Amino acid sequence: MGNYVDAGGVNHGFVRTQRGDITTFNVPGAGSGSGQGTIPGSSDPAGGITGYYVDASGVSTPSCVSSISNQYLGGKHQPTLIFD
Repeated sequence: MGNYVDAGGVNHGFVRTQRGDITTFNVPGAGSGSGQGTIPGSSDPAGGITGYYVDASGVSTPSCVSSISNQYLGGKHQPTLIFD
């Protein structure tokens, strides 16, 4: 789990399965301008991810992304992302 910044300066989150597959994600409502986007902060063993996002107005908002842990942690399937 982590984040990356694209060429336009926008933040995006990603998760990596045990077999090496990477899925990127953006929290709904996250801005798409430079300095905006999704910034994951930490994860738990069940596959939950907490962090924050910056919207198009520059406002930071806490967020939680959860995945179906058996699929995610087992590395057999891509994570199913649910935004709360």
